[in-house]
Amino acid sequence: MIKNKKGQAAQFIGMIFLGMAFVMFFIAIPFLNEFITIGAETSGTATSFVVRAIPWVILIFMVVYGLKLIIFGGSSE
Repeated sequence: MIKNKKGQAAQFIGMIFLGMAFVMFFIAIPFLNEFITIGAETSGTATSFVVRAIPWVILIFMVVYGLKLIIFGGSSE
């Protein structure tokens, strides 16, 4: 448990960031799916896979960063 105010503030910001990441991601995906589908259909197989995987990779990075803020409180331990 982090005992200083700065660490607790960073944990709170991490929880807000994580919640907002989930909300924004799941609200935005239906709108972005149309563009992703068009981009995937007009490209090759490997590029199509990368285009379809990009939103999930971004979600994973946002979750990992949010969890890092929650667990470590913004420090680099």
